[in-house]
Amino acid sequence: MDKRRTSNTTEHEIELEPASSPESSSLESTSPEPISRHATSPEPMSLDYSLPSAANDRELSGAPIRITSDAFKPMPVVRPVSPRRRDLQGLSDAGQIAFGISPGTPDGRIPFTLGDRRTRRNDLWYQFLSLAARGQTMPDDDFVEMVLYTTGRIKDCKPLAKKLLERFQTLAGVFNAELHQLADLGPIDRDIYNAFQAVRGVAGHLARQEIVEKPVITNWDKLIVYLRASMSHRPVEQFRALFLDRSNVLLADEMQSEGTIDHTPVYPREVVKRALILDASAVLLVHNHPSNRPNPSKGDIEMTNSIKNALDSVGMILHDHVIVTKSGHTSFRMMGLL
Repeated sequence: MDKRRTSNTTEHEIELEPASSPESSSLESTSPEPISRHATSPEPMSLDYSLPSAANDRELSGAPIRITSDAFKPMPVVRPVSPRRRDLQGLSDAGQIAFGISPGTPDGRIPFTLGDRRTRRNDLWYQFLSLAARGQTMPDDDFVEMVLYTTGRIKDCKPLAKKLLERFQTLAGVFNAELHQLADLGPIDRDIYNAFQAVRGVAGHLARQEIVEKPVITNWDKLIVYLRASMSHRPVEQFRALFLDRSNVLLADEMQSEGTIDHTPVYPREVVKRALILDASAVLLVHNHPSNRPNPSKGDIEMTNSIKNALDSVGMILHDHVIVTKSGHTSFRMMGLL
């Protein structure tokens, strides 16, 4: 009985044993080196084939054909690029939409910047971008739903968006609501509330740009849009003063005081002091009524007259006092109170 030869094997090398037969024992002495296979860095496998002789006395080449494992690697996928997209390399999908050029894939579908997987969130964002590029707006419930999706906290935002609009009636009402009011209607946390505040801030900023460096008196409609966007949905009364130069261009828009749901304290001396510091020539007063009643109260009229007299004493003009509400506004000058 032949003894099998044993050898030390490592983790990366396996030595093949010869067959236990008389022939193998005789070959064992002539075998130069054991055959080994390396697991860490294998050599490419190859298969050698010799082509047989062909029929009709016609022989093909007997040279072996070498096939390596590299031939089985997957080929890279090459996606066709449309001529329009090639011409606009470096321009984002949103930018191409803004220029009215579809950045679509070969199948005509708009690619999603938030991932290739088609989701409701992605559909809403591209609907918003496409409509904005054409100067149009999306439905209110879709817009609220799109903003709710920004944090990714809620899987299905459509029912909550409809509930918010039913409660607050308008987009401005939804985005100006307080956190405790929103949380009563659904799983709205601080992150979603911050997203709502961001929308409100952007709207106010854009409205303000329409009156900056322009005479506010001759751009009255845009001024009212800005005032309503920034004040009409406040839960408490807020008193602000707009300081104007000699051309009635806005120098500063500052909040003077903030009070309760039906009253805010105002000090004429502080209004005049601030006007002198800014070297203003005229002032326009604004405050809101959370009660949604635009008519001025007796206290509003008395306070306005006190500020007018104080400004007259230093040679400044009180152009108007505007009361803004959720449903409209009131002008003291238009009512004949100034």
